[in-house]
Amino acid sequence: MKNDCDKQEELLHNGSLEKDRILLLGMCQVDILARSFPSQYKIDHILWESSTWSDFPKFNAGEYSAVIVAPTLRHIMTSVDSPLHGVGTNDILWPRLVFSNKIEEYFEACSALVAKKVNHFAEDSKTTPLIFLSFFEPRQNYIGHLFPRYSLDNPSYFVMKLNEQIELNVRMQTNSYFLDVNEILNAHGRRSIQDDYVNHLTHASYLIDSFVVKDGDAERTQKSRLPSEIYDAEESVHNLSQDICFRILDMLAIIRQQNQIKLIIVDLDDTLWRGIAAEEESPHLDMTEGWPLAFAEALLVFKARGGMLAICSKNDEAIIQSKFDMIMCHRMTFNDFVAVKINYDQKSVNIKQILSEVNILPANTLFIDDNPREIAEVLAELPDIQTLSADHYDWRRRILLATDTQVPRVSVESAHRTESVQASIQRARAKTSFSREEWLHSLALRQTHVVVESTSHANFQRTFELINKTNQFNTTGRRWTHVEASEFFDNGGLFLCASLQDKMVDNGLIGVAVILGERIEQMVLSCRVFGLGAEQAMTSVATAMILENHDHAVGVFHDTGRNFTCHDHFTKMGFSAVNGVFVTSVPIPYPTFITAAS
Repeated sequence: MKNDCDKQEELLHNGSLEKDRILLLGMCQVDILARSFPSQYKIDHILWESSTWSDFPKFNAGEYSAVIVAPTLRHIMTSVDSPLHGVGTNDILWPRLVFSNKIEEYFEACSALVAKKVNHFAEDSKTTPLIFLSFFEPRQNYIGHLFPRYSLDNPSYFVMKLNEQIELNVRMQTNSYFLDVNEILNAHGRRSIQDDYVNHLTHASYLIDSFVVKDGDAERTQKSRLPSEIYDAEESVHNLSQDICFRILDMLAIIRQQNQIKLIIVDLDDTLWRGIAAEEESPHLDMTEGWPLAFAEALLVFKARGGMLAICSKNDEAIIQSKFDMIMCHRMTFNDFVAVKINYDQKSVNIKQILSEVNILPANTLFIDDNPREIAEVLAELPDIQTLSADHYDWRRRILLATDTQVPRVSVESAHRTESVQASIQRARAKTSFSREEWLHSLALRQTHVVVESTSHANFQRTFELINKTNQFNTTGRRWTHVEASEFFDNGGLFLCASLQDKMVDNGLIGVAVILGERIEQMVLSCRVFGLGAEQAMTSVATAMILENHDHAVGVFHDTGRNFTCHDHFTKMGFSAVNGVFVTSVPIPYPTFITAAS
């Protein structure tokens, strides 16, 4: 099995990760990180908080693909006013404050300083992803084993609560994220890494020998071994710092939504449960206990993030329908899946139907089946689809932790994506009993348009996500960074975003027109509302806005090889092809079957 370093090097070799320039701000912790990134990355390190009253660093965030910020715990806990009369704040003040109300006063002052430091970087977050590193939390309660864990008297809990303050303030910024390095520390084991056995806890750093004053200790009667010798720290510190770097790179991949998995299709027998359902007279606990239950939990986490689930199984549908709830004990139901195909057709045929129903590309799909023959058959027809078959004990980790199954944030729309797509499939089935015009009028469609003119707008994050995730209806295929979006707004550009409701479901934000001057630079539309006329309504509003100030509107289109659904969009809307773009000087009619909502 490949280790994390091997995986990262392979991704770099395959071009899945960009070669970035990353800025690190902080003290000795990030100095070690600066030497631990893969060599393909350009790393700059600004020594920040080398003294208690260090000025905030000056840098141009737009020059970097990410900025990593590591505040110093020692300076937080020594920069606030002491709550004790006659005792100044110092590195080891906290033991004087425990078992008194002064510890809460001290914590509130430290929290306020944490907020000030984080909020200083708010403007930088508008142009570049910022990742704030947590403080190292003391590994245990140094007041004593018998004292309360969840009390500010416990220094471990005190620092944990300060980390919570970092995250709370980070989450208020548009493009900032929090990395809890304590997760990685715990996975490695702190004994050979963290310095709180040999240094005061506010130092909160790695167990390395650089802080030892060798000359000053040279005359000791009994010579001591160095900390790294006592705790065998050198390799452990190196491995941890490398994994923190890889976690940072993973976070950047998630932020960019690189090659995202949007749909997971699963087999049933020996995949969602253990054994063959049709051969079991009565479902029993052993069918789901252990790895199947863990696998199902991971699938539900993926769904909660906004991903979609589907079933593709060679089975008797009536038998599975009668046994599914008993086997799964109602932990999962068919309602958790946007599509269910249970029959004896070739799985590639069923999967193609699923992909057509949910409008997802094979490259954005993960198919999981215990049978390698079924995997081979599907790959022969759909070579771009991703698959899992062997090592079923690793399926859960793959779903939960891989960067392509994660998202930066969960929007209201993505949290209800399964219900939205299920409604879309129901609409498609209902369509067969009406004429198209009757069917569209029967849906009671209502579309709302909102103008986004800054990265701080409440709709920006979802709009940004939709632009960068959409492949099929995307008139140029362009992917945007926060820097580019911020500069676009500064130059007078805007995003016109559209939200759509029907009688079955609120589809949320489903489309964006990117407008600069007289040009519609890009249009994207969510696949779940294809065929409802939302693109015509959005184009009508966009051209009307442009024609208020210009004598014509221009639509831009580039063939990406994947955006076949919008090849003729501007032509259908009445634009004329002129010198490689599409032009109109007349308003585009608004669909009669969609109500323009305010």
